[in-house]
Amino acid sequence: MPKFVYLNKDIFELQSIIANKNFKGRILFSPLSGTEPAFDPVKWNSPNIKQNHNCYSYAFNQINPTRKGKAQPGYFSGFNHIEDNEYNCQSFYKRLKKDNPSLYLTSFEQPCVKGFNKGFIAIDDKKDDQDYHFYRLDKNKKWSHKPGRTEATKVDASGSEIDNPLTANRDYQYFAYKKPCFFFCAHPKLGRQHSVSIRGGSGEKSRPDPFKEIKLQGGSGEKFRPDPFKQLQGGSRKIRPEPFNIL
Repeated sequence: MPKFVYLNKDIFELQSIIANKNFKGRILFSPLSGTEPAFDPVKWNSPNIKQNHNCYSYAFNQINPTRKGKAQPGYFSGFNHIEDNEYNCQSFYKRLKKDNPSLYLTSFEQPCVKGFNKGFIAIDDKKDDQDYHFYRLDKNKKWSHKPGRTEATKVDASGSEIDNPLTANRDYQYFAYKKPCFFFCAHPKLGRQHSVSIRGGSGEKSRPDPFKEIKLQGGSGEKFRPDPFKQLQGGSRKIRPEPFNIL
């Protein structure tokens, strides 16, 4: 087979192909820089923070209590909303690098420079509905993430703790982040995020929200939301989970 077979792929997808092929579990845990955040779900799961912070904010450890809506890669630096044809590793690298100039690419095996934290991004690029998802390395050497408006968690789609997001189960039924992009290092204080593009408006697609609160008839009137990690059955109709990263 010719050696130039991968020339039509962007460099980040090629790196992912190589990483998947060559990773043989040589080390179980990614080395630490010494400044990784602690896994602290209480801080992220308070109502206001939980509703307005997603996996992007979580991976970069940036909390803004006054934020209205979820931050999107590239919004701070002036990119418009993420188009369907931008769900590729190279496009996200460009957006991330503009929002976070300190960001640089790394591998699972390499520690970040002290003061920098390690993250990982993967993509679901299916034609009818795309999405991205971030994970971050914590000081306990495990990985955690915060899917959209749901709670921060330290387990993958199988309910297992995450030693390596590259080999973890990233198939959440409706969204399956089967396309790994890259590991990266970034300094949490040298980047900025926005939930609205500075060019004006969110520009995001209008989508029905399956997490719309439903008040029970009678009883205590307590409100419930479906589990975003499961595809629920309602008669013959399937209820899709909230798009993790779409406003």
